Amino acid sequence: MKERNIITLFLAFFVLVSLLFSYYLLYDVTGFSTLIGRDQSKNTVDANIATHSNEEYYQATQLKLTDILTFKNVIVRLDDQAYKVNQDDKLNTLLGYLNNQAIEVQDKEESLSPEEFNQLFNGNYLELQFAANLPLSVYDQWIKNWDKHEDSPINKVLIPLDENEEQIVYLIDGDKKSYVQAELNSELSADELASLFRDEKQDFTPVHRFLGAQGYHYLPVDGPKVDSQEYTLELLPESLYVSKMFSDGSDYSVPDSNSNMSVYKNYQYTLEINRQQQKLDYVINRISQGEQVSKKDQVLNSFAPISRYEFWNHDFRIEDFNNSIATYRRYLNGMAIYSPLTSVDYGAAFVHLRNDASGEIYRYQSSLVNFYAHVIDQSQSQQLETGQDIYDTLLDYGYDMDQFSKIEIAYEWQSDMEDFKKVKLIPKWFLTLDHKTYSLDAIKSEEFATTWQDRMTNMQDEEEE
Repeated sequence: MKERNIITLFLAFFVLVSLLFSYYLLYDVTGFSTLIGRDQSKNTVDANIATHSNEEYYQATQLKLTDILTFKNVIVRLDDQAYKVNQDDKLNTLLGYLNNQAIEVQDKEESLSPEEFNQLFNGNYLELQFAANLPLSVYDQWIKNWDKHEDSPINKVLIPLDENEEQIVYLIDGDKKSYVQAELNSELSADELASLFRDEKQDFTPVHRFLGAQGYHYLPVDGPKVDSQEYTLELLPESLYVSKMFSDGSDYSVPDSNSNMSVYKNYQYTLEINRQQQKLDYVINRISQGEQVSKKDQVLNSFAPISRYEFWNHDFRIEDFNNSIATYRRYLNGMAIYSPLTSVDYGAAFVHLRNDASGEIYRYQSSLVNFYAHVIDQSQSQQLETGQDIYDTLLDYGYDMDQFSKIEIAYEWQSDMEDFKKVKLIPKWFLTLDHKTYSLDAIKSEEFATTWQDRMTNMQDEEEE
């Protein structure tokens, strides 16, 4: 009888233990971990892993500065007809020719009248256009012996192809209508460049030439068709930037999680994140006085925050370097991305340098919005205007095409993102005037009419003075 009671007690005990384990497994895994003896240090390790997982998952841009500084457009003029070259094999071959410092600067710099400047573009030629006016020394993978002209800005390279026995190259500043003269080295000839394009010119896009503020605009003879694009979006986590921007281990204040504005701050850095617009503003306080550096070094310095804090996995270009602000523009499929001027510019990052010529970065502005997945079946073909259509439109509104510095096809980032879930990119014509870029639709607005009129009035006042 006593033996039966002992067996009954053991059975009851095992049933209770079984029920207890079942409860922990189903409803309280953490309690179960504690019960079987896992210590709390494991939780600390897991937390540390979670802290660093963002940096392991998100990779900053892999682009080098030389990738960003490459030319934006290649134009070849043969037999009185200009063409835009888009074929990758031709562009790669051209880069191969130029990459071994194929252009050697000569000791000659000249400013021209508008008439003299336009005459440079007579005959057959190869023209390489850059997105921004930058010191020619930043292109040292193509250009050598630039020491005496280190800070001379250029935005295009012009290589005459007609009887160019002297191998002349013009390194052009379209803003000032001036050039630094150079020559091709002995390993490359103008004839060789001409033959690279002549036999396949039927594959290139024929363009008409229209006078612009910095040279010629090259606009298509036929209206191009370009697909719109749609992408789902992801918002980069705040912790990703905090861990990178305060990586020196110094303490910083933590913001209120319920606020629309996050502000992380210590004695040297201030990071503001606008959660409503998903944009960031990072300010670096100066610790010591910086030394003066060349304009080339200022450009090189401006790339530092891009290489560290930009997670865009497509192309970039330096679109502008004006008033100590470098504008890095996002690109997709070889085309720039702009937002309407009335909204946040989700297509750009801005790097501010100090005005004392030290080249030190004191402010960086960008967006937390990034592409997640391409929704291919939502692309729609868009018929765009010809070059003549654009010229006629500007004429109808009373605007002169030769006042605009750039005219290009680019994507417009649509403002309706459904709470940052997806975005549609619409291809449109864009025109740049005084470092601001407007869509052709915006050019037709009353706001732009006022801008144009104010500009004309200011120009007239300056002439009278």
